[in-house]
Amino acid sequence: MKRAVALNSNSALAHQNLGVVYFEAGRFKEATESLKIAVSLDPTSAAAHSALGVVYLNRCEYKSAQRVLEKAVALDPNDPRTQYHLGVVYLVLKRKDKFWQQHAVVKSLDSDLAQHLLQALNQENLLVVSSQTSPRHLADSKRKD
Repeated sequence: MKRAVALNSNSALAHQNLGVVYFEAGRFKEATESLKIAVSLDPTSAAAHSALGVVYLNRCEYKSAQRVLEKAVALDPNDPRTQYHLGVVYLVLKRKDKFWQQHAVVKSLDSDLAQHLLQALNQENLLVVSSQTSPRHLADSKRKD
């Protein structure tokens, strides 16, 4: 991935994918940096915003996660995983009104993810909600550079 970025440093998708690799390696600082570059190179990329939001969520930077995930949802309201992650953020921030609105949106898009979101409501440790809290699905995003 580093090679792909080196070959085309203006590729938002290359930076996005590198950010996901860093995230999966537990290198959250590097993941954040790569994903911020991806978002700056392509501010219309819902996938890059979503991945950055998930990294912020896992870094316990909930306000940043909320801001970026709300932007991702505005760019692509039909992505159930982004909607799910935003629901988790609202839950952590104790925004129950927003959480329930978000749950309804997730339920309309993916009933399994909606069930995970309800389970999160009963979890003591919200950061281990489920394996759904990963930006991996975004690495395969069908984005044009």
